[in-house]
Amino acid sequence: MLSASIFSDEISPDFEEAVATAAACGLHHIDLRNAWGKQWQQFDRQDWQRMRQVMQAHDMRMGCLQSQFGKCDIGEEYETKHLPMVDYLIEEAQFFGVNVIRMFPFWNADHSHVEVRPNLAGMLPQIADKLGRALRKVEAAGLTFAIEPEHATYSGSLTEVRMVIDAVGSPALKVAWDVANDLGAEPLFPNRYALIRGLVANVHVKERAFPIEAPGTGRMRVLLGTGAVPWSEVIAALEADGYAGVYSIETHYGSRGPYGWPKLKAASTWYMYALRELLENAATGQGER
Repeated sequence: MLSASIFSDEISPDFEEAVATAAACGLHHIDLRNAWGKQWQQFDRQDWQRMRQVMQAHDMRMGCLQSQFGKCDIGEEYETKHLPMVDYLIEEAQFFGVNVIRMFPFWNADHSHVEVRPNLAGMLPQIADKLGRALRKVEAAGLTFAIEPEHATYSGSLTEVRMVIDAVGSPALKVAWDVANDLGAEPLFPNRYALIRGLVANVHVKERAFPIEAPGTGRMRVLLGTGAVPWSEVIAALEADGYAGVYSIETHYGSRGPYGWPKLKAASTWYMYALRELLENAATGQGER
């Protein structure tokens, strides 16, 4: 079954409002990043219980834990703040009945949008050692860590994502494919997708303006289905390869300005219906490949 989900804080900072809105739009999953003024690592067990009650009231389930684990310095910050959170994340995932936790492989001082940063090869042994300690626990728990391509980290492109995964060598390390984050370097099919085929555990759904903007010029946000990402082709390829995760909307419009949150909620509502349409078309064979 093709399942749509959405980051709750792409609708509202109020988790209950976000869940109610997503349910009203026909979704059955919600993703957790930040809620109720707290960040991913700050929720206590009472928050979890409250969230579960909210989801149960709307017949919703957790789709993916969108943690920021590993989005930190590779040194002391990781050792003292992030690595100790692994047990917490495992317990949280088990509480909500999810098996995928999004993560990152550390800040990279070189934030450029290049295919492979020149310092990556030399950093891979250290990255593998640091992440390996976390992955051993995740693997033992039967869960999955999923790396997102993010240019400010050591996984700035799908090529780098694959290099990190190969270096770590854990079956519990897979990909949170943010398609828009790696668009434009070369053709998506077959080139980019071939790097991560069979490794995708979560898909981030957001859009990019067309034509693709030049590196460093910022990203113009557009509504799902009106931009450059060939979503029908992406979904068809994933489904043909047996993808079993959720499609997680990350509208990424931001919430600044006096009407920021209402605008974000409106844009996310569009995304939810547009994604449902894409997935329903794919399920009935109407999607394009």
